[in-house]
Amino acid sequence: MEYSSNTSNSDQDINVLELISVIWAQKLLILLVTIIFGIGSIIYSLSLEDEYTSQTMLTLATQNAQASSVSSSSGQLGGLASIAGIQVGGSSNKAALAIKTIESRDFLKHLLSFDGVFSSLVGIEEYNHETKEVIYKDGFSETSDMSTHNLLFLEVYKAYRGTINLSDDVKTGLVSLSVTSKSPKIAYDLSILIIRELNNVYRDEALEESTKALSYLNEKLSSTLQSEVRRSMSQVIESQLKNQMFANIRENYLLKPFDSAFIPDVKSGPFRSLICIVITLSGFFLAIIYVIASYFFKKN
Repeated sequence: MEYSSNTSNSDQDINVLELISVIWAQKLLILLVTIIFGIGSIIYSLSLEDEYTSQTMLTLATQNAQASSVSSSSGQLGGLASIAGIQVGGSSNKAALAIKTIESRDFLKHLLSFDGVFSSLVGIEEYNHETKEVIYKDGFSETSDMSTHNLLFLEVYKAYRGTINLSDDVKTGLVSLSVTSKSPKIAYDLSILIIRELNNVYRDEALEESTKALSYLNEKLSSTLQSEVRRSMSQVIESQLKNQMFANIRENYLLKPFDSAFIPDVKSGPFRSLICIVITLSGFFLAIIYVIASYFFKKN
C-alpha cells in the first residue's frame, strides 16, 4: 500500500512538471496571445463612452390629516367606504408599488409622450464635454419619436430598464432612483421627469376615483332619509374632499425627494482599467488552456 501511494505521488509530480514544461515551451505563444488581448482590451475600453449617473433618494409623501380623518371613522365606515372605493385601515407597500410602476411598460409609454425621452434612451451617440452638447446617432434628433424609427417597443423598454436602477429600504422606507446616461444633463432631466410624472399619474388616478366616489355618495345622500346613514355618508364625503384638496395642493403626491437629484460632475463608468485587466487575464488563461489541450491532443 505504501509503495502504491509513493508511485501515485510520483506520477502527480511528473504530471505537474510536464505541464509546466509544456507551458514554458510555448511561452512565446502565450505571451503573444496575452499581448493581443491586452491591446484589444485597451482599444475596446477607449471606444466606450463615459457614463454619468444621477441619483436621488425619495420618501413617501405623508398625508397626516387625510389619514387621521379616515382612521377616526374607520370603525363605523368600513363597509360604506369600501363601497365608495376608499381604502380604510389597510396598509400597502407604496414604495414597492412606486418602483413597480416606474419599471412598468405602461409608465414608459407615458414617458415617451414627452419630447426628448425617446432619443435620450436610444439615440445618443456621444457627449461633447467641451461644448456640453449631445451628439445623436444618424437619423436621430432631440425631438425624434418611435413613429419615425423602425424600432420595436421592447427594444426601447430594454434600453429604459438599462438606464434606470431602483431599490427600496424596508427599514427606512426610502426609495433610491439612479438614472445613467452618456449625458449628465439628460441623466438629471430623466430623474426629474420620472419623479414628476409618477406623482402626476397617481394624483390623476386619485382625483378620478375621488370624483367618482363623491358623485356616488352625493347621489345616495339625496335619496337616504336615515339620519345615522346620512351622518356616515357626510363623514366619508368630507374625507373625499380632503383627498382632493391634498391631491391638488401637494406637488409631490406619492414620493418626494429626501435627497434631491443632481447633475453629476464625475463619470460613473466605464471602469477602463478593470476592463483591461479582466480581458488581458482572460487571454492569458485561454492561451494556457489552448497550449495544454493541444499538447494532450497530439500526445493521445
